Amino acid sequence: MNKITLEIYATAKINLKLSKIFLKRLDEIHRLDSQSGDSMLRLITFQEWIDFLLHGNRLMFANLTALEEEAFGKVISCFQSVNGEQQQTLAENRSCARTSAQS
Repeated sequence: MNKITLEIYATAKINLKLSKIFLKRLDEIHRLDSQSGDSMLRLITFQEWIDFLLHGNRLMFANLTALEEEAFGKVISCFQSVNGEQQQTLAENRSCARTSAQS
């Protein structure tokens, strides 16, 4: 795996761990008041959770964009290499055809 792929994987793992932490935190808040929990504390927790998830998503999007650009560069390089080989083979075939015609 390349560096960008590893970063995407790591970000996804971090998001999963953070989600578990926030779910545990919400459960603890709910236990404080078995009726409804502290609504304001729940709201703050949800807001923090969303902020973390949005940040993680931005990181993954940036890494995916970098991965796409890297892949595109490799495809273009491969295409140019094949195109160059094709042009060289075509030139060699023309040269052989001229040599055959002159003989």
